[in-house]
Amino acid sequence: MASYEIDWKSSAERELKCIDRQYIPKILEKIKSLAENPFPLHHRKLHGLEASYRRPEELVGRG
Repeated sequence: MASYEIDWKSSAERELKCIDRQYIPKILEKIKSLAENPFPLHHRKLHGLEASYRRPEELVGRG
């Protein structure tokens, strides 16, 4: 299977720096896994406003 390269926008890097440090390793792990499989089983697209984010505690217990 082909592997993809993750290109970070500078805005994404800045936003990542604003996230609580305890969540960053898990976020980076998930993003890196997308390079190998960009459409993992049970994936779902997040919907909402561009400036809205889901806090990690809101995702607990979901897929």
